[in-house]
Amino acid sequence: MEALIDCITKCQEFKDQLEDNFTYNLISIKWLNRSKTITQTQDINNPKKIPILNLDLVDDYYSNIIAYDDPQYNYFLNEKLKLNIDYLCISQDLWQSLVVALQNLQQNPLEYYTFKTLFKDGTFINQNLKIQLIPLYEGVTNIIEGFQCFSRDWTIQHTIQIFEKLLNQQLTIQVPQNNFIKFYMFKNEPQDFRQFIKLFHENQLLFEEFKQDIQYLKNGQLLIIDIQALNKKFSIKQDNNILEQRIHIHLEETEISNKGFSVYESQESLLSCLFKNYECSDKIRNFINTNSKDHFNLNEIIEESYYGSQAILCYESKDFELLKEHSITITESRYETIYVNRQPQKVLFDHNMTVKQLAEKYLPQSEYLFECSNNYYTEIINPDMLLCQLPKNYIYNLTKRQQYEEELEITINRCFIENVGILKSYKNFDVIRKLYINKQAKFFDLHLEIANLYEETNLVAYKETIFNKKYELIFQTNQQGNEKCSYCDLKLCNNCIVKFIDQKLNLKINKVVVYAIYGQPIQTEREKPIIIKNYNLEDYFNFYKSEEEFLILDINQDQINQQVLSYPQQIHAYQLCGLIEKIDRSNYQTYCKLKEKWVLFNKEGYKQVEGIMQNLKVAKLFYEKIN
Repeated sequence: MEALIDCITKCQEFKDQLEDNFTYNLISIKWLNRSKTITQTQDINNPKKIPILNLDLVDDYYSNIIAYDDPQYNYFLNEKLKLNIDYLCISQDLWQSLVVALQNLQQNPLEYYTFKTLFKDGTFINQNLKIQLIPLYEGVTNIIEGFQCFSRDWTIQHTIQIFEKLLNQQLTIQVPQNNFIKFYMFKNEPQDFRQFIKLFHENQLLFEEFKQDIQYLKNGQLLIIDIQALNKKFSIKQDNNILEQRIHIHLEETEISNKGFSVYESQESLLSCLFKNYECSDKIRNFINTNSKDHFNLNEIIEESYYGSQAILCYESKDFELLKEHSITITESRYETIYVNRQPQKVLFDHNMTVKQLAEKYLPQSEYLFECSNNYYTEIINPDMLLCQLPKNYIYNLTKRQQYEEELEITINRCFIENVGILKSYKNFDVIRKLYINKQAKFFDLHLEIANLYEETNLVAYKETIFNKKYELIFQTNQQGNEKCSYCDLKLCNNCIVKFIDQKLNLKINKVVVYAIYGQPIQTEREKPIIIKNYNLEDYFNFYKSEEEFLILDINQDQINQQVLSYPQQIHAYQLCGLIEKIDRSNYQTYCKLKEKWVLFNKEGYKQVEGIMQNLKVAKLFYEKIN
């Protein structure tokens, strides 16, 4: 016991002894404090009271797609925790001494979690990376967002060897011994998984094979593993003729182009139209010039075009976020359906109401949970977010929730079994949902909470009409990275049935994934957003109080009757200086006001028009403040 106390004391005193280019182990401050108290004041003959080492540093929301043989790579560090507040760095020798002291005390294999960090140039670099790994192979119809732990120390050859060995061990079908997988990274990396799905379905993703070592990846980066032996229908093919993301500037030798009004041509028609409005508006062009340090490329594009030069210029993604980054107002309003405790409510998503205000309106004086969900993921929304900023084409659920001192987060997937060759997989047919339950609750309570997400019921009705009649509940095992599964206490576990018993849950973890498995997908009737019959800009944006020099208003075309959309030439102190019209799925054209005359720009060129009609399929409106 003295050896353990001595190790704990040394750990607490180690934080100011860091040397450059040395690797250190992380240790939980909470574990140190609790363990020292137990060893000094409580029953030292009962080592089971000492908590699992570093358990509270683990982010149990994530688990590897493919389990490693080495357990230290099968769990993830909670990235919200901070050095010297939640954990300390200690030397590897001190860590090993601590582990030995605990093993000697407990006289059995010790369960613990290892995290390492490199101290270099005054900065800590975590040795492990959390990579968003997307497996692609034959039969993939429901791409999932998977995560995998990688070590910065691995070479790409070593990484491929590890994965080929693991796939040979874990796949139930025969694959070659080697040379059957490749890793790919994105040339145009999506911002997140939602954008990846969008670009994937639109066939706009650009790939290149990843051949560097793992140290060149950044934390959270998207990476594709292409399992080629299973890949008879899907393959990553790159057309050498595909243009990289560049803007091609084409100048016409005419009077109007000599004045600096050239026609942009690029892969993205909408982007071309945006640049045309930037170029034609003195206020926007001057704003870009003022912020040229942050947006050098964009400023260069505008200047090159303005002075009549011909060039092919690269652009950066931050240039397209220009308006958002500098808080230039982009507004939109729309009607959507919110499910309040399962009941649909039509709600106007205007630019003033926040999620919190919505919750106070429908669930006054109640704790609440607001979710934005689809079949791939569910996200809890910040209460201060404006409703108009919520992503489109998702299901929004507002439900009451009770907060507990110790609570369990449950993620529920409604799915059915889909056969993929000789393999079976779960395929979601409804949006993913979350609920929270007291850690001291019983299995009965968990069954009822899940059932009440979809229909109101009680214990008697659940037994008679739902339990084992509509679906089966199973836990997603967390045996990967652990010696035993938390639910069934077995060493070899696939998925565990959620028992229907009058016993406390007594789970050691904070987050759980549950699958509700149906025999076949059921039809889920959803309220569709209504069409706005009278869209008046002044009803959705307060032009009178705005102090911005220029405004860009996004119009939600899917919910607006274009024939009654009014976009006046002048509203209070603002005048219309441009608009972008959607022609079809991938083509736009823009109207710009030049010296009180309107000019139409599109891929055919440009022409002067008498004015603009009021029944265009408008995507964006540009307004400038009148001097």
